[in-house]
Amino acid sequence: MKRLVAALALIFNTSSFAAGPFGTIHTGNWKGGAYTSDNNGTFTHCAAGTGYGSGISLVVSYNVNNEWLLGFASQSFRLTKGETFPIDVTFDGQSQSRLFGTAVTDQLVSAVMVPNALRDFKKASLMVAVAKGATFQFKLDSTGFCHLQLCSKGKGVGYQQCWGLYDRQPS
Repeated sequence: MKRLVAALALIFNTSSFAAGPFGTIHTGNWKGGAYTSDNNGTFTHCAAGTGYGSGISLVVSYNVNNEWLLGFASQSFRLTKGETFPIDVTFDGQSQSRLFGTAVTDQLVSAVMVPNALRDFKKASLMVAVAKGATFQFKLDSTGFCHLQLCSKGKGVGYQQCWGLYDRQPS
């Protein structure tokens, strides 16, 4: 759990993505919340993540720029902050997408999900990610997958109850 909290804090721990979480997400093994800018208090993103026995934490986020992101964190990673590299993800052994990850820290990489990857991720039971010669498997249906949905509140985007949550039911 400590690794997950650290990953959630690190994925957006910059001056513009620092405050929060406000409200909490707790669905299955997924935990997270909504975050705001320290500079002006406006909503920046919702994020939730879960840890795996492999020592890797998986973080899913939706930001104010309408981008879905996947984050992978591990104490065993040895990344160079700012480096970019491909991450090939395969869902249920069928559909594959290439994402481009950027090292946020030496132990955390974040990648914007392209539309087809997002669609497949939402309904998948298994995700395999290959990056920098290493293969990582994530069983999604056993974690009570948490799907974040950002919504408008009033005239702007708000962080209070800004998402709908559901447990993905295995088929």
